[in-house]
Amino acid sequence: MNSMRQAAVVVPVCGRKVLIMERAGHLRFQPNFHSFPGGVIEPSDDPMHDHGPGPANARCAALREMVEEVGLLGPGNFDKSIDEIRVKSGSKDTDIGAVLASGADWSRWRYLGVWTTPEYAHIRFETHFFACEFDRQERPSINSEVAKAWWLDEHEALTAWGAGLMPAAPPVLAALNAALHPQEPFARKGQARDLLCAGGPIRYLPLVTPSLPPATHTNCCLIGDGEAFYAVDPAPVDPAERELLWQMISTLRTQGERLVGIILTHLHHDHTGAATWLAQRASVPIYASRQTQEDLANGLGRGFRATGTSNESRVGVTDVLHEGDCLLGGWQVLLTPGHAKGHLCLWHQATASLVAGDMIASGSTILIEPEQGNLIDYLDSLERLANLDLRLMVPAHGLPIANPKESLDALRQHRLTREAKARSALSTLGTATLSELVAIAYDDTPSFLWPLAELSLRSHMDKLVVEGRAFLRDDGRWSVDV
Repeated sequence: MNSMRQAAVVVPVCGRKVLIMERAGHLRFQPNFHSFPGGVIEPSDDPMHDHGPGPANARCAALREMVEEVGLLGPGNFDKSIDEIRVKSGSKDTDIGAVLASGADWSRWRYLGVWTTPEYAHIRFETHFFACEFDRQERPSINSEVAKAWWLDEHEALTAWGAGLMPAAPPVLAALNAALHPQEPFARKGQARDLLCAGGPIRYLPLVTPSLPPATHTNCCLIGDGEAFYAVDPAPVDPAERELLWQMISTLRTQGERLVGIILTHLHHDHTGAATWLAQRASVPIYASRQTQEDLANGLGRGFRATGTSNESRVGVTDVLHEGDCLLGGWQVLLTPGHAKGHLCLWHQATASLVAGDMIASGSTILIEPEQGNLIDYLDSLERLANLDLRLMVPAHGLPIANPKESLDALRQHRLTREAKARSALSTLGTATLSELVAIAYDDTPSFLWPLAELSLRSHMDKLVVEGRAFLRDDGRWSVDV
């Protein structure tokens, strides 16, 4: 279970407009996503004898974060300027919470409720949301955690979000709605699992699957044209998880949308586990690449690894997808081998959105195993995707990724850096086994993950062999010389 942190967010409101901001790209949690001022509640955010809406420490934290991130104080009677207060907020010797609380006009604040980050997220928050009513649209002054901030109305925000131009997590949209429509309910518990969307045309439902750690869920993505849709990577094997998926599909059917097919990004069991079950229940075909069709027919992919097995029957792909195929809703098929020979992605050029499968994962790296993976192909596929000018990418495991080019480039560089570290170790040792190299090249990785790391390292060594920069000797040891 991931640890829970307490946080607070405020929606600045002026008339029918709100102040929204884009988070900086260097932040660990949701970089380049759009949100409202907020952050973790600090000990100093708990003033005594305070009265106002919602938890006092959360409200003071929200005000402090609004001061720090966008340079706004909101209504009140403050005896210091915003610049003086921002300086004090960076000092550990100042009880900035009490300073702000004593001057704020809390009658202009409204408590919206609490939203808990779902259990499948690798970083979790219990976040208290507020709205603060401004008399005028004050000009924001952003800090290093913010890329930009501006005032906009609800229609502008929802239009940009729907077009994929303003990636934002579901609670941001809920907070926007609650801030401008006080009668709307807001609170959401962490165990709630709905059909999610971070903007653009990709909806997804995280479902528990037998995945490799740290992943625990696989995102089943739904893509289409508003009337018909495909389910991409329906993977759960647990009956309750399958029923949750079916309930979602049934709900969409009552709203006028119908499931017309299943698409598999590749052969691994944590992507295909419910494919046959769903295809039979909904009477729809299963689509995949030719390579995936052949591999599944040969019995591969029925476990954690491509060569694993399970009690499930073989998945039968009925329809083959090729590079460049166009699907309903303007979706295009991209063949992206590397993680698996037949891996594919789905690209929506109009909104610069991508269903990424296992090309990348948020919160972890991707395993490249020798039986199905090819590191040269994988690096080429990463480079190809990075050149698409993507705005939003939904991986199979973890949260959506905004500004994907930066993440894809960073992942590619991470692989090359890991490879350089392994080759440097090999040069120092003269000869080495894979297990000896893993202990050095992956010394920053927990040792219980080394068996998996050894699989990726073997893919690195195979790449070096192809390039003539490493050799496997007859005694099973590796060297940099013949």
